[in-house]
Amino acid sequence: MKVGWQTKALGELCEFQRGLTYGKADEVDFSENIVLRANNVDLTTHRLDLSDLRYISDTVRVPPAKKLLKGSLLICTASGSKSHLGKIAYVDEDYGFAFGGFMGQITPTLEIDNRYLFHALTSPAYKEFIEALSDGLNINNLKFDDLKQFVVAFPPLQEQRRIVAILDEALEAIATAKANAEKNLLNARELFNSQLRYVFATAGETCEAVRIEDVCESIMDCVNKTAPKVDGPTPFKMIRTTNVRHGRVSLDSVNYVSEETYLIWTRRQTPQRGDVILTREAPMGEVGMLLSDEKVFLGQRVVSYRANAEKLDNRFLLYALQSQPLQDQIRARASGSTVQHMRVPDSKNLQLPLPSLNEQKSIVEILDALREGSHQLEAIYRSKLAALAELKKSLLQQAFSGKLTASKHARVTQPAALQTTSPEFTANVIAIAYARHARQMREKSFGRVKEQKTLHLVEAIAKIDLGRQPMRDAAGPNDFQQMLKAEAWAKAVGFFEMVSHDGRYEFKKLSAFEERLATANWALAPYLPQLDSVIDLLVPMDKTEAEVFATVLAAWNNLLIEGSAVTDDAIVSAAREGWHADKLEIPGHRFRSAIELIRQKGLIPDGTAKYVGGQQSLL
Repeated sequence: MKVGWQTKALGELCEFQRGLTYGKADEVDFSENIVLRANNVDLTTHRLDLSDLRYISDTVRVPPAKKLLKGSLLICTASGSKSHLGKIAYVDEDYGFAFGGFMGQITPTLEIDNRYLFHALTSPAYKEFIEALSDGLNINNLKFDDLKQFVVAFPPLQEQRRIVAILDEALEAIATAKANAEKNLLNARELFNSQLRYVFATAGETCEAVRIEDVCESIMDCVNKTAPKVDGPTPFKMIRTTNVRHGRVSLDSVNYVSEETYLIWTRRQTPQRGDVILTREAPMGEVGMLLSDEKVFLGQRVVSYRANAEKLDNRFLLYALQSQPLQDQIRARASGSTVQHMRVPDSKNLQLPLPSLNEQKSIVEILDALREGSHQLEAIYRSKLAALAELKKSLLQQAFSGKLTASKHARVTQPAALQTTSPEFTANVIAIAYARHARQMREKSFGRVKEQKTLHLVEAIAKIDLGRQPMRDAAGPNDFQQMLKAEAWAKAVGFFEMVSHDGRYEFKKLSAFEERLATANWALAPYLPQLDSVIDLLVPMDKTEAEVFATVLAAWNNLLIEGSAVTDDAIVSAAREGWHADKLEIPGHRFRSAIELIRQKGLIPDGTAKYVGGQQSLL
């Protein structure tokens, strides 16, 4: 801890006051007696929300101690929801309101600044403290004696006020940026949705509507009972309603079954790539297209549409079912007093506006382009929101460990635009990749080999030019000099370093890691969608898998640039025998598995990535 700082328990720094107790019979429609409750604490801004006030009879005496004091903190000590438990709001005015029995008021002594205390009680450390206190409680109730044990680190008052000034300014800027990003995220979604509404509203006016079953090869529902699951994983996966969202069928989280069950549940029809899946219940009306050749089958409450290719484009069908006119039809056919659902016969009777097949394909091209643009914008704004959350967390952690300075604040909150070819940009990429590995407990797999393969794939797949000049190396396509410049920059600013341990290199966090990582996420926010696609691909891989994958991708791209014939045998030869003698130690089937994975992921090279030249000695 820095010189001049000390720590004390919250109970030594504040006075605690319980709220006013009153009965249900004391509540009235309006009076001068206003009592605040848990719902008056805004969980996002930590300010008072006065939109829903509780009034009690003027005959109820409210002692002065039960009224809000300016500069105090209102805390929820009991609530019907754990989301409110322990949450606080800063009292910025002398409102004259009382606070109820499930609330408490914390008033700091002269030893600690009230705004400093406010920031301490919205910090990650306080959040973890409250979660530990409330974990496993059957009732949502916090005791003052427990709350008083929270330890606060604080410097002298003058330094507290300097820190408060920095935090108030920085957090206000973050809140503004967050509001703007949330608004832009909604606008990005609405951009596509408004065009989708317009297209199918127009089609409904100009085209004849047909019964959807008349233009489909089949409309298939599930077996009318739940398939028996196994622990898995197995090759046989169930599509549930939760797997169908926003135009896609995700197989990331599925239930597994045995081969015997799979054969029984697919005896009428096996789902295939291009089928459009609609949820009939829980929730009703979600639509997605199956884009996998894996062995899947329909679970309960979903129905599959297979378009007749001579009459109906399957992507036109996907967009049509997502559009407002078809969604209105689905809701109109809903039944059920508790949970809304659509019957299977009704799913076959939906009316679909049907232009000619050529017109359908033209509409799909336009909507595909709009959807891709909308998704890219959404990804950018989601990344910005995540980066802002990390930045806020980092600032609060720095503030209460004595590491927050005005110069750091300026650097963190206003990162300069980075050149993608700069060592700083590459270092940020490396750190973000490591952090993603660490979150999934895969950090032990992130050494020098995986570090270098990450950088190669960022250029080859994400199409972000890092200024590398990749060469053929024993461990795959490498540019060690470019990577070492990034590592040297990272070490110089206290970010991270790669250290040798038992014959391999490991990632080591340095003192400024958390601060620098927050800055990296914000500075690279426009690139995070592309970076995520690469990092998420590499996280599950071990060192050899990453090495082989990157080598195969590079060899394949080289063949295209050279104008050579591209066959699986040619790719394996270029990536194994023609790459480096050490590659012969890796079985050929692993290179062929990498080729298949590249095809499955839709990452087939087009010859536009950098050419990987002759050998460079390993360091």
